[in-house]
Amino acid sequence: MEIVALEAVAAEIEPPQAPLPPPPAPLPPPRARGDFRTEMQARIADFRRHQERFEREREEYCAATLTKLRAAIRDASGPPAKK
Repeated sequence: MEIVALEAVAAEIEPPQAPLPPPPAPLPPPRARGDFRTEMQARIADFRRHQERFEREREEYCAATLTKLRAAIRDASGPPAKK
């Protein structure tokens, strides 16, 4: 008969840690009051130019479409076909 000795070992298992999120981006330095005003004026001017471009393109498209439509009507209303 053989006697075997067993020894109990207790070990704590730590769950794997999720990687830490990256630190937040540093805040930009506060702007001077004049800088904010200048930036807003520039953005508004850009927006107005953009809207004016859209309006100009719409007008050109409309004029071109009406020209094509009038030409098609003029061509279709040529001499009546004989039956």
